[in-house]
Amino acid sequence: MSYGSKTDSEGKALRADGNLPVLTGEKVVGNKIVSLGMRTDSNGDLMDNQAELIFNQANGATFKVVFFDSDEKWAIDQTNATLLHICTKIVSEADYYAAIGNPSGFQEFITNISTKIMPQAAGKTFTMKVILKHNKKSDAYFPNLPKFPNFIELDGTTPSTINKTNPKYDIYAIPAATSMAAEGAAATPVEDVF
Repeated sequence: MSYGSKTDSEGKALRADGNLPVLTGEKVVGNKIVSLGMRTDSNGDLMDNQAELIFNQANGATFKVVFFDSDEKWAIDQTNATLLHICTKIVSEADYYAAIGNPSGFQEFITNISTKIMPQAAGKTFTMKVILKHNKKSDAYFPNLPKFPNFIELDGTTPSTINKTNPKYDIYAIPAATSMAAEGAAATPVEDVF
């Protein structure tokens, strides 16, 4: 490694500009699963209640899908359904259930998928529906997967099994900001009091 190198200390190519945009759309081709594991905090410590699934896209962009440990039945159902849907594009449903076994909790569930199923995703590319989700608290949009299958298939699957776009839930671009005038609000003129 030296000054003027085309790569960083980890061997990754340096770019003149910032992060690559995550591609969103009904059928984004060329996604690869990088990893599934427990998340780490800003100090590098494992977080026992959060896992992340990392995808790389054909353009080099990376996006993460976060799963949370929960006691809520609906949240557990959502995590189960999402990971079952993804994993059955790598292994059969019978192999999925054999691999996860009877996990004692969230961490063991994630670890079983990570160690027994995800290695089999190596070399496979997927076509995915990648949407933007709106965080109302921060008013930011972030890439994610839809809540409802079918949103992933092996590249080249014919006919496609991916659900068609649902305009109510599937957002592919950040909506343009609207002005107050466009919302129908009338501007109140200010009178000069001097």
